[in-house]
Amino acid sequence: MARVSLTQKQLKTEEGKELLDLLMRITRDGVVEIDEIEELRDWLEENEHADLPAAAYLREVIATIWDDNEVDFQDQWDMLLAIEKVVPPEERSLVKMRRRETPEPATQRQKDFLQALGVKFTRDLSKFDAMELIDDHKESERAQREWDRQVRGGESSRKRKKKDESLGCSGWAALIVLALVAISYCRGGE
Repeated sequence: MARVSLTQKQLKTEEGKELLDLLMRITRDGVVEIDEIEELRDWLEENEHADLPAAAYLREVIATIWDDNEVDFQDQWDMLLAIEKVVPPEERSLVKMRRRETPEPATQRQKDFLQALGVKFTRDLSKFDAMELIDDHKESERAQREWDRQVRGGESSRKRKKKDESLGCSGWAALIVLALVAISYCRGGE
């Protein structure tokens, strides 16, 4: 991938200065709001003549975000990461610091699991909040069935019990590894 961050030479142009000012203002609170994405999109359209690889890259990201006509928390997070890539290294550390103060969105895997359990959640669900919801519902019978379906390929508890009874030393090691994977999954690991 070609360099997309703004260079010192590009920052000497009017468009380069304007773009950097806009990006730094958008990221000042560590969250990219929908109206800020729209403002950036409008600026990029008005300045489509600007010879800035950063602008071309941001146009692509925005096109992907608007592709489904709905901007969700994950899209806002992706926009923040894209902005982080295009700001110059001198400003990047400030943008990263602001981003780290913002909760990361839930993974698709977490959302899918919660939906399968019938748990209602908001579109701006964070990874931590998803983990909490999964923990709250993991003891239910429905959660156990869904866990069996997703992780064990639908193996029933009775078959598992029979297998567990016949586990040798290596079988117990495999079971421990599976438990560690399960813990990672519940905490949002991928």
